[in-house]
Amino acid sequence: MKVKFWGVRGSIPTPGPSTAIYGGNTSCYEVEDDDGNIFIFDAGTGIRECGQSLAARQVKEIHLFISHTHWDHIQGFPFFVPSYIPGVKINIYGPTHFEKSLRKIMDLQMDYAYFPISRQQLNAEIDFKDLKEETIKIGNTEIITKYSNHPVTSLCYKIVSNGKTVVYSGDNEPYYNVLVNEGDDDDSEDDDFEDGIEDEDMDAIVAERNQLHRDFCKSDLLIHDAQYTVAEYPKFKGWGHSPMELVIAFSKVQRVKKLFLTHHEPTRNDEAMEEIEKRLQAANEGFDLQFTREGMEVEV
Repeated sequence: MKVKFWGVRGSIPTPGPSTAIYGGNTSCYEVEDDDGNIFIFDAGTGIRECGQSLAARQVKEIHLFISHTHWDHIQGFPFFVPSYIPGVKINIYGPTHFEKSLRKIMDLQMDYAYFPISRQQLNAEIDFKDLKEETIKIGNTEIITKYSNHPVTSLCYKIVSNGKTVVYSGDNEPYYNVLVNEGDDDDSEDDDFEDGIEDEDMDAIVAERNQLHRDFCKSDLLIHDAQYTVAEYPKFKGWGHSPMELVIAFSKVQRVKKLFLTHHEPTRNDEAMEEIEKRLQAANEGFDLQFTREGMEVEV
């Protein structure tokens, strides 16, 4: 499989000279299997250039998987060139939402109040499929889904093809016991239980959910959200993102062959990114660890 990074920034696009090395476009990743099937993961602003490349290559069918519908993961779709080309088929997959379908959410983004062209005016054939935890087979490739921990329904994707595995974990935060009030004494009644759930039971649930995520991430190549350092993370707990050092630690335990940390913090410039990347690589010598960079291509 071939993997290309079209957008690697988190939260908001950050164009400019201070982010030119690692890139300022939001999430978009392309995977091409050995049979030429094209899978795109997320439609942040990086999908604009991805679409130009696909159009130039005259790709006629595209499978677009949305991890979740926060704006930085869908905002590039109105500028996705293949969607304007007759004869192109685009299959869009994403998590089922309680209040709105994936189709409805994508339509709302292209409402006339926000964008001059509606989705119904696009020339490509566009189909939608709402996903839960399931397996989809496309040609000889399987796409396996698993829920991640984020403030909106979100999915991770495992791509299995010809004995190789790529995992894309978009926004994900380690599960933690939300019933514990941090800073309180351990024997506080509020910490012991809530609504009949004892603290030790919740801890067991948290441990199980985290282990399921770590097991899912075992792969030849893992692309994982790591917006914060472990020192920064406490200030952003509950925002739905992972600390870098934690992702590295469990990736090593899971024997991930190549780890790419992504969804870079928008306020972090290239100089700061490079300093952190080099520090983490030195601390984990012998482990194949890199930060994603826009335009980077990898083969698995």
